[in-house]
Amino acid sequence: MSLVKEAPVYSNSGTYVGLLQIKWSSGCPGNYARFQSSAGAAQTVALSIQSQVGWKNKAGADEANASTVWTRIIQLNNSSDTVCAYLDATYYGYGKASKAICA
Repeated sequence: MSLVKEAPVYSNSGTYVGLLQIKWSSGCPGNYARFQSSAGAAQTVALSIQSQVGWKNKAGADEANASTVWTRIIQLNNSSDTVCAYLDATYYGYGKASKAICA
């Protein structure tokens, strides 16, 4: 598993709450999204990854009271295809956090 791209995630109150990552698995091969909270367990986490080529090529996860969340791996039609990861999370005391990254 190797890191493709990552970005810091901040809540709407300005608090740093974690990292959103796009990762590559050479075993399958394909990409997946991962969110690692640094502010304790998030009340809710909605995480998805989607290829920008082929609308059916996507995966998602919805978790409650979670600190680490990841999606299933999606295969790309071509290694140069762009993928995007999307995150929406809520925290007790920190508010909402949203982030999108593409690689």
